[in-house]
Amino acid sequence: MKFSLFSPFAKLLIFIGLIFLFMGMFSILFPLAYLYLSGGDVTQLLQPNTIVQDWAFLCNMQLWTSICVFLAPSLLAAYWFSEGKTGEYLFSNRVPLPVQCLMAIVLLLAVTPMISLIGEWNYQLRLPDALSGMEAWMRRQEDAAQEVVNQILNVESSIDWLFVLLVLAVSAGITEEFLFRGVMQRLLLEKFKRVHLAVWITAFVFSAIHLQFFGFFPRILLGALCGYLLVWSGNIWIPVLAHTLNNAIYVATEYAIKLGWSTTEEMEMELSWGNFVIALAALAIFIWVARRFKNRQQLPYKQAVLAATAKSILEERVMSEEINRTSSDEK
Repeated sequence: MKFSLFSPFAKLLIFIGLIFLFMGMFSILFPLAYLYLSGGDVTQLLQPNTIVQDWAFLCNMQLWTSICVFLAPSLLAAYWFSEGKTGEYLFSNRVPLPVQCLMAIVLLLAVTPMISLIGEWNYQLRLPDALSGMEAWMRRQEDAAQEVVNQILNVESSIDWLFVLLVLAVSAGITEEFLFRGVMQRLLLEKFKRVHLAVWITAFVFSAIHLQFFGFFPRILLGALCGYLLVWSGNIWIPVLAHTLNNAIYVATEYAIKLGWSTTEEMEMELSWGNFVIALAALAIFIWVARRFKNRQQLPYKQAVLAATAKSILEERVMSEEINRTSSDEK
């Protein structure tokens, strides 16, 4: 069965099915395996509040969720859809150029002030009274997700902080980019044939799946940035770098606050005209660097994706014609 010949929509359904399959297996097997290996009581599974307080459990769950639920389905789907050319399919088979890495870092830092302002506005967003029930539910989801992150960040030693950096920055940066930009964005481009549509739909799903609605809009912008970094560079390691660096900055900020080097108030960017001017100036730098980045494009992303799809279909047609011709000759 050649999965590469399936329609983009069918491949998308297969990919989503893989994610849910791996998620289902992981949600059952990981808690049991962890509690068994750690000598814990399996009956703790009936007490979720107790598990939430277990730092090692949360960190390992976060790490292995990234690997088993995000990375594994992405690699398997890429292998199936490319007939074994996984690295080529994911645009991960080339070492990124140093200048591309530098430009990606500059772009992330330049857009951060604007994302921070939008994040502050998003956090203060209030829904109409008629939707107060929905807002209360969204707040509960936001608080629950933040509680998990706070528990993971509740560490003292430098070694633990390095492990947190691995879990929240490196692991998340790699696995989420492979899933969202590597596979999902590519399938959406095959479906709609429009780069911008594929980038923004993927960014929307990327933000929505975090279930943190009061950080929804800044996360969409981060997702879109990562999407365009892949489009401009033709290399998945560039958005991986940006995503990892963004998360690493967050972890480093929390570490600085924990050590008393800074305060939460100092790290926040309040909604003010002064900060808005700073964000606009940084955004101008972002636009200038983005144009230069786009002009340095080494591998046309859209053309590569659509050409690979067309090539698979053409090869199948040629093979089918050869089989039909051989069958006719035998008769």
